[in-house]
Amino acid sequence: MNERVKGITLTVIFEASALNRDEKAGGNIPTIKKLTRFGNKTHSYISKVAMRHYLFETLYRCYGEDWKPAGCIEVGKGDQKVVQFDLTKHSILDSAELDVFGYMFTDEVTLTRKAPVGITKAISLETWEGDMQFNANHDLARRCGANPNPVNKEEHLSYFKVSFTIDVERLGEDEWQIYNYIFDPEKKELTLYFKPEATEKSKDKNRIILKNVEKVEDEEEQVEIRYKIGDYELKIFDNKISASKDLFEKKVEKNGGKKDEKVYEYITFKKDFLFTQEESQSKSKGKIVMIVDYEDAEDEYRFKIEKHEYNQEKKTLELIIPKKQIFHTIRNVEKISPEKYVKKWNDREEIGLIEIISEDSTKKAKFRLSEKEKQKRLCQVLTVLINGLYYYASGECDGIVPKFFIAGALKLPIPIFHSYVNKEGLDNSILENGHILEDEKEIVDEQMKRKLVFIYKAPSFKLFDVNVSNYNLFIDWQEFLKRLGIDCKDCSSHEQSSEN
Repeated sequence: MNERVKGITLTVIFEASALNRDEKAGGNIPTIKKLTRFGNKTHSYISKVAMRHYLFETLYRCYGEDWKPAGCIEVGKGDQKVVQFDLTKHSILDSAELDVFGYMFTDEVTLTRKAPVGITKAISLETWEGDMQFNANHDLARRCGANPNPVNKEEHLSYFKVSFTIDVERLGEDEWQIYNYIFDPEKKELTLYFKPEATEKSKDKNRIILKNVEKVEDEEEQVEIRYKIGDYELKIFDNKISASKDLFEKKVEKNGGKKDEKVYEYITFKKDFLFTQEESQSKSKGKIVMIVDYEDAEDEYRFKIEKHEYNQEKKTLELIIPKKQIFHTIRNVEKISPEKYVKKWNDREEIGLIEIISEDSTKKAKFRLSEKEKQKRLCQVLTVLINGLYYYASGECDGIVPKFFIAGALKLPIPIFHSYVNKEGLDNSILENGHILEDEKEIVDEQMKRKLVFIYKAPSFKLFDVNVSNYNLFIDWQEFLKRLGIDCKDCSSHEQSSEN
């Protein structure tokens, strides 16, 4: 890869119908997403989130094994739960999706990654004039003798403009704040801990001691251990407890104490069943312990415990509610120096490097993808962008296939062409921008160095003409990539060239 290339930007024009629906208007009219410019000009658009989805869907369909969807988890409590990528299972070394599109992880700790591939909205170059479509399912209704269900839909056929900008330096590089790490040379596993392991002091906060507990001795051998508090039963099996709902209170926690703030529910043992501080010298006993992760069965609650201990003399049952431990284990790892480790696909092929950096009382884990793997991911992204993205929605398959395409190698990852391409054409003055790199291998003359810019215009594209005869630009995609130090022959399905 050419070390001078810090960013690659691509601005694309494609023709399609409204690809991204908005809320329904009037209860039964699917609308399109719209923006207003210059006071009264309405333009439809496709959101950045939708474009990200189409790009990833295309990558997954084209390069399945390399672009498997990363696993997700729900984080938060009650109605504040959000879906996030699971960093306990994935990193940029084994997930191209996390590497290219970034993430936010807030399960007990906060780790974020800015997406190396920046995407704009896809905005129509032609204004929306209120086009509508009327549909009715006459054929299906006729089959069962029912009345048709009419529906109106907003429609817009237009050219759309979108830009993709790749931060080449950020791609394949990541950093996590960690608390500790352990390397197991026999298993070849490196485990990164995001937060301190539970100490005896922290366990004390999750300790519950129940009083007046009788152990049920059965003549027949039982798989589970059974206890009773009065008429209420508790059963423990394989570090999981099932207990009568009559032993608990269900409560609501208000965040910030504000009336309009969202809340979550938890359960806790009723105070009448707890061993109080007056009855014990331990300050932890008798304290309320919130149990958030539980199963609500018909007449009992079920939840996990770390351990339990029954005191026959005092008739007490001690329960330790486990604190969540957040860690990430990387497998098939070899140690190459005291704080450097290599992850491999197999015994020969290297995926990337993990380096542990200690700074005062903190530690960081730095990930670096191998140059071969980084270039493969970059090639795959560029290949699907130049050839087109898969799109299918509302029963229509328009696809997102470039009619016009301009790409440039930059000193900084900025979408410099985006605002210089419009319905009237390309504003050539942007080609003088100082962020555009010049080709060091081919200089026509000192007055006219060749710009690292590729341009393509389909013969059928009639919206505007492109006149860049005064600029020595690239019209061969593979030649352009070669000048950037990128070899995408294994990723490309075909080459595109321009007649202009």
